[in-house]
Amino acid sequence: MISAAIMAHRKRTAMANRLARRMDIPIIWDQKNDVWETGRRALLAHDPEASHHLVLQDDAVAARGLLAECKALLAHVPDDAPVSLYMGRYRHRPRQFAMKPVADAARATGASFAVFGGPWWGVGVIVPTAHIIELVEFGDANPKREANYDLRIAQFYASRDTDCWYTLPSIVEHRAGPSLIGRRGSKRHAQWSNSGKPLGLDWSGGVITPADLRLKQRVPARSVNLYGWLHPRNSLCFTTADTGRRSARLTTSV
Repeated sequence: MISAAIMAHRKRTAMANRLARRMDIPIIWDQKNDVWETGRRALLAHDPEASHHLVLQDDAVAARGLLAECKALLAHVPDDAPVSLYMGRYRHRPRQFAMKPVADAARATGASFAVFGGPWWGVGVIVPTAHIIELVEFGDANPKREANYDLRIAQFYASRDTDCWYTLPSIVEHRAGPSLIGRRGSKRHAQWSNSGKPLGLDWSGGVITPADLRLKQRVPARSVNLYGWLHPRNSLCFTTADTGRRSARLTTSV
């Protein structure tokens, strides 16, 4: 069973209400103009009977049937892993890099997920409900002094040496409009999106990792090394889809 909630700011009331009607899930409204405070309450709004909990942000574009799709894809993900339903085109911190090589490799190989650190985008994130209390406590302590909700979640999973599974394609999308937390640009879109297409995807295609790009795709080394910051201790460590064992580690300098 999966539960869900929307974290929303009053500046996006119309967007949030539209999404809530479509998904038939509750809205957790910002009360202090504080993205973490809103996000933590959205996490704590999980159903205690659920195994996983999805938090959507107010500017997410989601299809009807998303919760059923999430239940289907979770059958292919380790029980203790977070899932991001969105993978953007670029990441700007601590340096800019592109996600296109990952998406291109997934298309070429039929992979259903990219596996690396995170979640690094908060549009639609699933976490195991068993982690939520500890996750919220970690986020409240905020050892890295990080303002953003998604990065606090990412740092929690980094502290557990646990990677995030990103759906390929992304099954939620950003609605057009500027970021409310100062992120660059108003045209924020997934690198590879299923937006506008039916759900009911096959999630049995396995995984692709930045290490796979380096080992199999002949991507210039610079393109891969930019991913080195995505995992604790400046290294990449990934999980195989079939055994759950750590399969590749690439130490990089960032």
